Amino acid sequence: MGVGVNYAAFYDADFNQTGRNAGLSDLSVKDSWGVAGQVGLDYQINRDWMLNASLWYMDIDTEVKFKAGGE
Repeated sequence: MGVGVNYAAFYDADFNQTGRNAGLSDLSVKDSWGVAGQVGLDYQINRDWMLNASLWYMDIDTEVKFKAGGE
């Protein structure tokens, strides 16, 4: 089990050609801080095999802005 801090950094964010053709521009994505958690287990089946299972949680709360239709 574990609890920690998550930092998500976004870089080189831009629309693909489909987005640009739809009139979307000036994409801005802010970085995000949040809580992260993990829980998992390992089970040894025999000498050669092990079973692993994990669950993760990350709180990513970012702000996205863009212009649509040439506004």
